[in-house]
Amino acid sequence: MKGFFGRLSDVIAWLGFGLMILAVYNLDDNERFGVGAGVWFGVGVINYLLSGSLRLLPWRKLDE
Repeated sequence: MKGFFGRLSDVIAWLGFGLMILAVYNLDDNERFGVGAGVWFGVGVINYLLSGSLRLLPWRKLDE
């Protein structure tokens, strides 16, 4: 059974992935991929600091 931090890691990983998709689709051509990658990696780092897992791909299972 997943604990609180495992579920929090799932939510944060999907949030980061969604924000990256929004940034890529809604920004200008020059800054599109840089900002999208920065947001995705930044949310991954926040996920790592809160739950101990740098999850950039939310559909991958955590090794426990």
